[in-house]
Amino acid sequence: MSDRSIIFEQSLKINQLMHIEGEQMARPSAAQRKEMILQATLELFRQKGIASSSTRDVAERTGLARSHIYHYFKDWKTLCLEAVESFSQQDLSEWQARLTPLPPHEALADYIRDYLPDRQDAAWCIYLDAWREAQHDEVFAARYQHIITAWRQLLQQILQRGIDSGAFRAGDASLLARQLTALLNGYADELILQPDASQKAAVYQDIMQLVQQLILPIAGSAAGH
Repeated sequence: MSDRSIIFEQSLKINQLMHIEGEQMARPSAAQRKEMILQATLELFRQKGIASSSTRDVAERTGLARSHIYHYFKDWKTLCLEAVESFSQQDLSEWQARLTPLPPHEALADYIRDYLPDRQDAAWCIYLDAWREAQHDEVFAARYQHIITAWRQLLQQILQRGIDSGAFRAGDASLLARQLTALLNGYADELILQPDASQKAAVYQDIMQLVQQLILPIAGSAAGH
């Protein structure tokens, strides 16, 4: 085979590879398409709520046929569940990345402050919609309980770090996390109905007063601040 023939064949193979790579770049992978469906579903939840959204809406938003969507998610409930879980996991990961490097007392204060809504927040609307779905669906209830547990574990980790370092009083971090979560959810339910920055500030002070009494060291103690 001549050098020219070899060069031609090599060029042909390179062009074929470039064509294949170009097609692969233009055509999203299965994972990318699934993520696109999840993000479109979440955007609908933010705009319309879970109850008012449908597979047809997702198909129109993504430009995919409903049969294509069902290729990745066996039914509408599965898509809803995975969308809410995906949203919660991303939300939780962002909080973990932000709070973990902070000293325990700062992390706890930020957790409490950011947990409380001061506007009609899209995140809270998704969580509240999921909570409503969980009231009449056992599968949704089990998944939602998993989400609640994950958020409570983040709070528990902050509390445990504070206890271990002496920044907080000795105590049961798991119990304190459950108590604080219940308190935060109670206040948040009120705030989300009439969100207001000044009202949130007042609620934050109420909760931090309780934190001072139950969690932070007694003034003048060896580990006090």
